[in-house]
Amino acid sequence: MHCVVSETSTSELDRAGRILIPGKLRKHLNLDDDQEVVLVGMYEHLEVWGPSEWRRYLAKTQDRYESSMGKITDLL
Repeated sequence: MHCVVSETSTSELDRAGRILIPGKLRKHLNLDDDQEVVLVGMYEHLEVWGPSEWRRYLAKTQDRYESSMGKITDLL
């Protein structure tokens, strides 16, 4: 993790409103030059996921999410 954090950098939005991930960070992510990613805000940091991996994660955690939300609404 330190290696990726130590190589963080700022990035500009392109004309389509996309965030461009610099090449020096893409090498840590094993991304092709034109591959899309899912950028997930996690409080004080961002996570970069491949779209198929993100969909699998959501499918795997959907039941737990619904159960947790049910408990929260019961408390309200």
